[in-house]
Amino acid sequence: MLTLYFAPGSSSMAPHIALHEIGVPFEARPISFHNKENRSAEYLALNPEGKMPTLLIDGRSLTEVAGILYYLARR
Repeated sequence: MLTLYFAPGSSSMAPHIALHEIGVPFEARPISFHNKENRSAEYLALNPEGKMPTLLIDGRSLTEVAGILYYLARR
């Protein structure tokens, strides 16, 4: 199962759109910069830099838009 942590209105929307376009099932988890959810201990455990986006693939984190899009294209 894939889980995408993304921030609406940011560059993390590109992987969000790509996941919809390829039709793969995933769970979307929006993160609020305004509420500093990207600095929470839970999120920092997934992505220590606190940046968006993060794609969880079977519990393993993949970060950075380009890396996620490359993974999805190859999948």
